[in-house]
Amino acid sequence: MFFRYYLKCYRVRGLILFSGLWAFFVNPGTVVADSEIKLLTIGNSFADNATRYLEELGASNGISIQVSKANLGGSSLERHARHLAAFLKDPNDPEGRPYRNRNQPDEPPFSLIEALEADDWDFVSIQQLSADSYKPDTYEPYASQLIGEIQHMPRIVPGLADVQAKAAEAGEAASAKALAAGQSVEAAQRAAGIASRLKEQDITASVTKVQEIGGLLGRVVLVLLIVRIVSRRSVIRCFLIPGVVVMPLVFAGALTSNLTLSYIGMFSAALLTVGMFSFWGNYLPRVYPVHLRGTGESFAANIGGRMIGTSFAWVTSTLATAAWMPGSTAPDKLAYTAAIIGFLVFAGGFVASYFLPEPPEEALPD
Repeated sequence: MFFRYYLKCYRVRGLILFSGLWAFFVNPGTVVADSEIKLLTIGNSFADNATRYLEELGASNGISIQVSKANLGGSSLERHARHLAAFLKDPNDPEGRPYRNRNQPDEPPFSLIEALEADDWDFVSIQQLSADSYKPDTYEPYASQLIGEIQHMPRIVPGLADVQAKAAEAGEAASAKALAAGQSVEAAQRAAGIASRLKEQDITASVTKVQEIGGLLGRVVLVLLIVRIVSRRSVIRCFLIPGVVVMPLVFAGALTSNLTLSYIGMFSAALLTVGMFSFWGNYLPRVYPVHLRGTGESFAANIGGRMIGTSFAWVTSTLATAAWMPGSTAPDKLAYTAAIIGFLVFAGGFVASYFLPEPPEEALPD
């Protein structure tokens, strides 16, 4: 709504998006000189305009910024999600390969999956069509579908030995089928690669689905706790204390060893995480006075949740490349990093809960 009524000017919108990217990338607390940042944008012309001078400005500050784009003029999130679904259904369908490298027009078009796998991106941005930006119903389920391909889960699950074995089996079957149909060895190899990738995606999607069910149950558990426990500190600790134990076990244990345990672990981790996040929707309106309620909630949600919270995706990806991080493969390193970050976040939340102000008793239900 804010963008609808206050940022009607095209240039102002582009300037604000650009300023946000630039302020984050060149903040001395975020990056250091001579470092390198890789950004992939998934959006439309606004993303093009916002990053037009980003590489040059980074260079002037000793920061190498590589900007790659999966942008389509006038495209909505729904359109990007539609192209993604087409590729997942049939990698040979032109509908699934709408993106082009404008600097290399002779190169063939590519899919969103191929763009995400082309490099180890530090940041991936998604952006809605301006005409739909004020309509909440235009974001879902499309944003979640796109984010699902960006998040760490699709990078961790394929590293499991169980998943690799199933992907290899699917690839061998596809290769044999192609050779039996009289196709060339090269075509059979391409078919095997596509089949293996689709099998990995199918398993990852099933883990993600279990994760979403766990998150839904987390909301239900929160409601049951709220109606039975008066102290809001006690309520959030019901999620924080188990989380301190569960997060390391899930990411450093299950997600590095066994697919079945990964299903159970991600269900549990999602239950605790989403339950904890949902807590704030009940707590914040009660702790702020009426005249500050809107400002206080917005500040907490946007600064704490969206700016600080989401930056931990970058922290996790950065630490996962460190030489001292345990793990022999990239997926294992990412899983161990997520275990450390998850433990620290839940442990830090538990300590901070002792400083959490309780809402006035008269504001609480009987």
